[in-house]
Amino acid sequence: MLTNECTEIYPYFTFQRISEKKLEEIQKILEMEELEEKKEDPRLLCKQCKNIITSQENAIFINGNHLHIFTNPSGVIFEIGCFSIAEGCINHGQPTFDFTWFPGFAWRFCLCSNCRNHMGWFYQSSTEGSFYGLISANLIKGGNP
Repeated sequence: MLTNECTEIYPYFTFQRISEKKLEEIQKILEMEELEEKKEDPRLLCKQCKNIITSQENAIFINGNHLHIFTNPSGVIFEIGCFSIAEGCINHGQPTFDFTWFPGFAWRFCLCSNCRNHMGWFYQSSTEGSFYGLISANLIKGGNP
């Protein structure tokens, strides 16, 4: 029973008797809200200018992997991630099959649409569709651009 001292500070209507089931429901709602707040920003930005390039939600698997490591003819090593969409990129140059890392796919350079930083390559095939191979080192995660 509430004492007079307690009811003077907190009126009766602020106290409710709730069932254990209701308490569990409230706890689950609070946990879900907390998880939503902690969710990582899925955007991937240009490391140079912070332009939004794509999202982790656009990550795809090509030849069984999302990430690939390749060496170009000059000996430069690249780690790239594959993405279905990269709206923050512009594609540059004529498609070529020369030195392609993905047999059957022609490639073009893709650049940041804001600062023109080299972001990777756009791959296209007449039978397999298209995707972006973006250089991991040129992307940063989330945050406000």
